[in-house]
Amino acid sequence: MTDQTSAELRAALATNAVALKKATEDAALYDRLKAASSEVRRLKQEGDALLSKMQEAQGREYAAERAAVAARIRNLRITTANAERGPLQASYSVDWEGLAYDSNQHCSVWMPCNVTRLSSLPQDILVHIIRSEPEKLPQCIAELAPGNPEEALDRYFVALRRGYL
Repeated sequence: MTDQTSAELRAALATNAVALKKATEDAALYDRLKAASSEVRRLKQEGDALLSKMQEAQGREYAAERAAVAARIRNLRITTANAERGPLQASYSVDWEGLAYDSNQHCSVWMPCNVTRLSSLPQDILVHIIRSEPEKLPQCIAELAPGNPEEALDRYFVALRRGYL
């Protein structure tokens, strides 16, 4: 029997410690992999529930935003002149009444608003027309994408930007 020196024992101990650490990591990985399929199912269910809640929250926010814009607008009217010349050659006038603060009365009052170009419409009014009152969109523009007012206006604005006017 040969006696090992302390240096040899130290080296063997270091090798053993490295192997033990690796084996411990492998065992932990194996345990995580065994539990992974049940964790996947749990996370999938949790994700589906969160997605459903998010969609409900977005629906509520959308409805509230829509109601807030609708509360600030009334008597929306779009008039078209020279529509027979096509949507790009026609002229449009958008009239509505909007709430504005009157410093003399110290409250918000209905004020008439007018825009003579669709591209000058405030974004919230344009969104209101698309989502709440698409039937008020001029017929010559609505015909650019029947049944889809957002696409119709998009095509109209793209044609304006490209200089087809």
